[in-house]
Amino acid sequence: MVIEYQTALEENVKKEALRILNVLGKYLWKKFWQEDMNIPSNLNVFTGKDDEKEYILRYLFLRVLLNQQGDSLLIRKFARNLVEELGHEFLRSTLDMISTPDVYSKMIEIARKYGGEKCAKIYSPGRFRGIKPFYILTSRISLFAIFLEMLKKKKTTILEIVRHCLKDKAPVISLNRFISNCEYVGFAWVGKNPKGSRMLTDWIIFLMTEIWKEFPSSLMTRTLMIVDGHVGKVFSRIGLISRIAYDRSRPYIIEAAQMRGNIENEVKKYITELNLIPFYVDYAAFCLGISICDELKPICEISNPNERKHLIQQKEPYSKEIISFSNYEGCPLEHICKKYTKWTAYKQKKS
Repeated sequence: MVIEYQTALEENVKKEALRILNVLGKYLWKKFWQEDMNIPSNLNVFTGKDDEKEYILRYLFLRVLLNQQGDSLLIRKFARNLVEELGHEFLRSTLDMISTPDVYSKMIEIARKYGGEKCAKIYSPGRFRGIKPFYILTSRISLFAIFLEMLKKKKTTILEIVRHCLKDKAPVISLNRFISNCEYVGFAWVGKNPKGSRMLTDWIIFLMTEIWKEFPSSLMTRTLMIVDGHVGKVFSRIGLISRIAYDRSRPYIIEAAQMRGNIENEVKKYITELNLIPFYVDYAAFCLGISICDELKPICEISNPNERKHLIQQKEPYSKEIISFSNYEGCPLEHICKKYTKWTAYKQKKS
């Protein structure tokens, strides 16, 4: 890892950038939250019933658990299809279901539908040093099943635990600690401060406050910054941070995990003054990073109007909504961004 310092935005400009990200993130999340969570059609996310809420939380737990170091788009499709095909019973009695030969065969069939014969499209064997993709998939589902059995033996539910955590003096920390340190599903998380548990924490807080209205909306100001590579890239390019960590062997691919604390602290400084929701700031940066703030050719480096339109079309639907938000065929931060575009999330630019 290499540390490099750059000139950050002046404070008043930094505040303006964070304000734009906050408003943009809220706008985009309201548009895409159902698509991003990808709730199965046989589950009702707008329910008022505890049983249905529990199914939603179990599904999200499973989906995020499976998502670790896998193809997120394919896992999203697999998890949704799995619950739609196997029904509520799969989320109610997972261990019994996967112990049934016909159900197990159906689960493998659905996995092959999205992951190929060996499930290698979902989990790359190279990434797991030769461990078979189906082992990764089935072991994670098994951990999830054991987790639910332990809840049953303790006569509690995910929903009850979430409610208990959110009544704590440090509700978000308490909830994230439960998710990331659980002695069963916790074994599947990747890294010391896993992105997956932070994302699931934020999703649950959103549901509990904005959809199910069980807790005040003010709790959203305590949400966590997830900070994947794209978020780190966007913060670095804009000039919201001055200290950048990147991979020595592949300059200038940033190391987002090493920058997460710095980025989160930068946002926290202005939460009260600017009424920021950290999760929305993170989501806006993420959407920019996967769309018009392209890895190799961000829209701010494209002067040809036709090329700009082509990039926007390539990166739909997020790019289309970003353009709609700003009413400008470009980045809503283009006028204040430092344009440190050498920084990338996953791909190395040619020198």
